[in-house]
Amino acid sequence: MWDKLAVAAIAFFVAPCIAQAQQSAPQQAQTATGAALPQDDVSARLLALEEKAQRADELEAKVVELEERLDTMESASMDKELEGMGKKLDIYGFFDSTLVSHFLTGEDNSLKYLMTENSSFTMLNLNLYFAANFTPKLRSLVELRFGFLPQGAKSYVNAQGIPEFERVDTTTRNRSTSEMTQYGSVGIERVQLTWQPFDQLGFTLGRFLTPFGIWNSDHGAPVVLPIFLPFLQQRWAMPLAQTGVMVHGKFLMKRLNLDYAVTVSNGRGPADAVYDIDQNKAVGLRLKLSYSQKDVNVVLGGYGFYGTSRNELESFQLLPKYHVDGTITEKYTEVIGAVDFLVEVHGLRFQAEGILKRRVYEIPPPHTVPVADATLPRTLEFQASHLQQDAYVLLAYGLPLSKWLGDVLVSPYVLAEHSVQDDSHPEYSIYDIRAGLNVRFTAFLVGKLEYMFFDAIDHSLITGPDHMIGAQAAVAF
Repeated sequence: MWDKLAVAAIAFFVAPCIAQAQQSAPQQAQTATGAALPQDDVSARLLALEEKAQRADELEAKVVELEERLDTMESASMDKELEGMGKKLDIYGFFDSTLVSHFLTGEDNSLKYLMTENSSFTMLNLNLYFAANFTPKLRSLVELRFGFLPQGAKSYVNAQGIPEFERVDTTTRNRSTSEMTQYGSVGIERVQLTWQPFDQLGFTLGRFLTPFGIWNSDHGAPVVLPIFLPFLQQRWAMPLAQTGVMVHGKFLMKRLNLDYAVTVSNGRGPADAVYDIDQNKAVGLRLKLSYSQKDVNVVLGGYGFYGTSRNELESFQLLPKYHVDGTITEKYTEVIGAVDFLVEVHGLRFQAEGILKRRVYEIPPPHTVPVADATLPRTLEFQASHLQQDAYVLLAYGLPLSKWLGDVLVSPYVLAEHSVQDDSHPEYSIYDIRAGLNVRFTAFLVGKLEYMFFDAIDHSLITGPDHMIGAQAAVAF
């Protein structure tokens, strides 16, 4: 900025000198020709005029040079500012193609009616990101998830008190062209605006991912080691996303970093993404301590959540006058604590997560027993206050094969998980053991092979374990 001012000042003061020199030259020439002067006097004055004219040309050239330098500096400054702003819109994402085969045991195993034993190709994820950097400190991010569901899913129907399942078919015909099509679904994972004036203080507004665990915020298929996310996330022990505001920041202390986040949101509920049914806001606190140096990375984090939720049934009354009555059908308070731990040392990776949730009902809903993707109501029984607990450990190792494979990273892994969705009923307790191979060919292509053993030992409807074999290609673009 000071360089620009200096150049402009020089040009301002030099320009009048040039004009004055150009005006004085003809006047002095006229004086020289208008009167008879001695020859020596005439020669001296002519020489002086030539010197002034030469100086005027030099000064004019200097002004032109200074103007060019000023234009160059302004252009460079503008390029630097645009470079700091980054791209206006960046579009990227990931998807996967998965082959899964289940081997179900037990003659009366209800999973046989809800899951196919046939080998099937499927696509679990297609996520698109739209990121925009308005300034170096202001940015936005939108993440959308596309899927084929509910096409092919089985839904529970109660036909005269007899539980039945029917397959959803979204096939429809265009009456104008007779073209057949099947519609799928679009899920809004997050829509957020972030202002980060300082490393230590930032604000995120909108629909954001809950800052807990290791694979919730960064859940891309190429990043997650196994084919499927842990049940800890699949069963929504913690709200995976919230609508509200998050205050966050990071404190740098040489190799030690402290991250924090405070969340205030609509909490969890049947309509939390768009509005809050009750007036009470949910609050949460995230703390993460990380240490990093060459070939060593250690992360310890935790997140606490407190919120209330309710659901209600509204009815319209016309007599004696028009009014609306609301009946609360469900109301509860929940307190959730989550911890995560990650250690990476020379290719060895150990990570663990755990969640403990306490839900207390003030107005309990009718009790249901989950059977895969459906629920079977229990007559004259209401949901009890309960604990939900889930924990898993994962061990992986990146084999040192760079001498033969180059940048290809081969990582065998083992994962063990125990999940209890409701400690008031034994049907909710499941065990999960997986072993697999994760092959990172490039940063954009990852292959996975996995075996999973799944069992609900105390479940009255799931009478045998499930053995699953799967393969997946995960692509980032």
